[in-house]
Amino acid sequence: MSNLAEQIREALSMFARIGTEPALIGGLAVVAHQVVRATEGLDLLYAHRPLARRLLAQASERNTPMGRMRIINVEGLIGFKLQAFVNDATRMRDIDDIRALLKIHRASLNMDELQAYFALFNRTDLLHELLG
Repeated sequence: MSNLAEQIREALSMFARIGTEPALIGGLAVVAHQVVRATEGLDLLYAHRPLARRLLAQASERNTPMGRMRIINVEGLIGFKLQAFVNDATRMRDIDDIRALLKIHRASLNMDELQAYFALFNRTDLLHELLG
């Protein structure tokens, strides 16, 4: 078993022991939403803003090779990726992930929700560019 898979199993076990329901975001969630992508590690983030907490609470459960996991929806994942990019403009991988998610899921995305996320970060022009 890979080191990453072991990290995930250990994290899931720890969350179960303390009664917390984690949700998968980031590079691993991108893969769960059919984007081919490599990731090297497991990051743990604590959500404290109401919007982030709502997105994580709405994550759906799926069976994975590492066990049953909650995975954030595509719109929420794009929102988190956008926030990461806004916080650090060198994170071009997040823009690549957003572009790939938009391409694969465009027909089923809630565009009003996406527009609200991009407006929140004053990046509406970026959304139009990525959709173009």
